[in-house]
Amino acid sequence: MHVILATIPPLGLGSSDPREAVRVAINQDIRSNYSQYGAGEVLDHAVADNTGGHPNQINPSYLTSNQPNAAYYQQLAQTLADAINTFPPAVTL
Repeated sequence: MHVILATIPPLGLGSSDPREAVRVAINQDIRSNYSQYGAGEVLDHAVADNTGGHPNQINPSYLTSNQPNAAYYQQLAQTLADAINTFPPAVTL
């Protein structure tokens, strides 16, 4: 079985919002300790879905009326597909 652990994507919260601090801390823990949780890989939605300059904000092209749109779900699916397709890593014998 191949386990992929995903980070929490941006929630559009202000950088001073305590919930954003919790999201950031959880994501840092996932990135650092995913193998200790039984995962073989991390799917980093926090990076894949943010605006680049504002890591707590979702890319505006993924929102319609402040709700995730089809492009958002396509990005999630593509990021997952990329993670699956690159596993297992190549082994040199």
